[in-house]
Amino acid sequence: MFSPVRRVDRQHNEVLLSLKPLAVFILILFVATTVASGTPSTDATIVGKSSGYVLTADEMGVYQLITPEVNDSIVSSRALLFGLRGTVRQNESHFILSFGNRTFEMDSKDGSMWYADYARLWNVSLGTSIPSLAECKRIADDFLVSSNLLPASVQYVNTGGANASAFNEGTGSLLTKILYRQVNYQRTLEGRPVLGPGGQIAVMVGDGGMIIGFDWNWRAVQLHSTLPVIGFGSLLALYGLSADDVANYSLHYYAGPDDEYQKFLFPVYDVKLRTQVGDNESESFRVLSATEFSPMVSIISPSDSSTFASGQAITFNCSVSNGQGPYTFLWSSSIDGNLSHSQLFSTSSLSAALKLGLTVSHTVTVMVTDANGMTATDSIQVTVNQPVSLTTAVIIGAAVVALALLILLRRKRGGIGALLFLLVLFSFFVFPPMASAASSPVASSLDDEPSGYHPMSAYDEGVKEIGIEWVGVTASPALPNSGINSGGFMNWMCTYGGYTGVFNFGELEAWEEDFKYTSIGGNDIAWIDAVDFAYYQDHGGPDGVAFSSMHDDQALYDTECRWGDGDLEWIVFDACSVLAWQNSVGTNVFDRWGPAFQGLHMICSFSTGSSNVQTRGYTFAYFLTGAWGLPICPIYSAWFQACAATQGPDCWSAVLYVTQSNDPWNPQLDDPINDHAHGFGYVCNDPVAAKWLVWIATTC
Repeated sequence: MFSPVRRVDRQHNEVLLSLKPLAVFILILFVATTVASGTPSTDATIVGKSSGYVLTADEMGVYQLITPEVNDSIVSSRALLFGLRGTVRQNESHFILSFGNRTFEMDSKDGSMWYADYARLWNVSLGTSIPSLAECKRIADDFLVSSNLLPASVQYVNTGGANASAFNEGTGSLLTKILYRQVNYQRTLEGRPVLGPGGQIAVMVGDGGMIIGFDWNWRAVQLHSTLPVIGFGSLLALYGLSADDVANYSLHYYAGPDDEYQKFLFPVYDVKLRTQVGDNESESFRVLSATEFSPMVSIISPSDSSTFASGQAITFNCSVSNGQGPYTFLWSSSIDGNLSHSQLFSTSSLSAALKLGLTVSHTVTVMVTDANGMTATDSIQVTVNQPVSLTTAVIIGAAVVALALLILLRRKRGGIGALLFLLVLFSFFVFPPMASAASSPVASSLDDEPSGYHPMSAYDEGVKEIGIEWVGVTASPALPNSGINSGGFMNWMCTYGGYTGVFNFGELEAWEEDFKYTSIGGNDIAWIDAVDFAYYQDHGGPDGVAFSSMHDDQALYDTECRWGDGDLEWIVFDACSVLAWQNSVGTNVFDRWGPAFQGLHMICSFSTGSSNVQTRGYTFAYFLTGAWGLPICPIYSAWFQACAATQGPDCWSAVLYVTQSNDPWNPQLDDPINDHAHGFGYVCNDPVAAKWLVWIATTC
């Protein structure tokens, strides 16, 4: 007799058995979708920010800068101080009078002055009769006083200059010389120094006591407001810093880079930070606003390190405090560029970006500018996962059909045909968006390697190529201006210099392996050594530079660099102390970085700590390209001028290059010291059989 209970059990088991393929299908769909979505990078996170700070009982003034009148007559009279006569040319705010290799410039936006005898500044053939330190200071003092260019609020700081050293690896010969001396003065306000290049006066004294350069930045001020000082310790969390990051700090005023055209002098904390570059400790500098005069901004949506599906709407919002309204906003992505000018907005078009098959995150930054021109930024990481590819969809679809056929063969029941139909129909409902690879918003510039690349000397068949990588808010401690600064260099060189931008990798997309030579596991031949001009920005030290990603580690050492056997001529490390004379164990710059030159022409960097500013990159570019009627400068000269315009006198910039000349102090024409950016002057042949390494360091 047939038992109803056993029949029910049998039917129950048949149902479960028939559902097993469906369960397998769902499991495959889940796994495939997970794999196809990519794995978000977890190389670094941004430290959370606090909204609280403490106001002290101390108060300091905020001063408005008064821009002086600048016209042809004033420019002519100032140029006469250097023996220059002629017609004044005006290009936008720049008033220029030039004769031969000598140029005098005044900027009507801030009244700053710059004079250069380009035949004598940084000239390695000179430096044969430099006066003593005391005599150079006397010459500078007398010039400023007699010219009525030494305001009472200005004080002497130090005397630097330009030093050059050359090393012959074959003979072991080491030559050194002083090219000129630079006498530096600094403004004071309320008894405190005014830091930064905008508060600096410098006189360069060359052979025979001749004044060969002059940099003057000073404007009258009037009191704008008096505000309480924020306690230093309570500021740290706002900037993602801890007490352990701080080596020391002091309270000053700040006058920023020339090209920022600052309208106010305001109190700041000048902070020296400890940084780690691989196994070595280094230093960097940060300026933090010390009052509520500057705005503060915090991104409140989405949360940091959020992950979204491709095409999913993402709402961005921020909160602003301090400063003076109304505010303007600029949101940008390290991958997609500018996103919005609204405080609150939504977008579903953030790219799902890959680099060598790995999902990379956006660093989304908001910059707020208040009514006084003061700015503040905040950034977060956002990951957009990849859509499932067409190939994956085909594989899953085939699996669905196979499973359905298996069920049909095993069960041979009418319901199974319906199940097959439903499974196939379900797969079509799941996968229509994947029918075309072109529909996915992938940032192809990140995913595509340079194609058809063949290592060549110099110019790569006439295509001028540039690539930049940079680390900003994911650096430790953060460097909030890296993206703007490095991007400024690339944008100018592509827009006005005729270069082709090959790659722009920021934050966690900047990989150490892009710089490391291939025989030790790097991929420089596809990236850094596949372009003519490269620019990198992060923390640095005498032995290399830091990275935030783990591809394949977080430090690039000098021993891992071999450049120029591909296409690279020049590389900039906008990072602290990369070209310091010695490292912590006494190894000099020639022994550290000499092996990197395998056809490479020049490295530009710093021999001391430096500041993270917004304008050095494009300032370097406009000196390279002769913007606004200024002289077109060689690589080394453009770098030194850009650093002088964006750093104070306590900083030294530097270059290192190789030469085939028999005498490094009397270089031949075919020498990297004569290099210009492609299309703007002479470029030497690759110096692959170099005789000397030459290092020049100069006070900013």
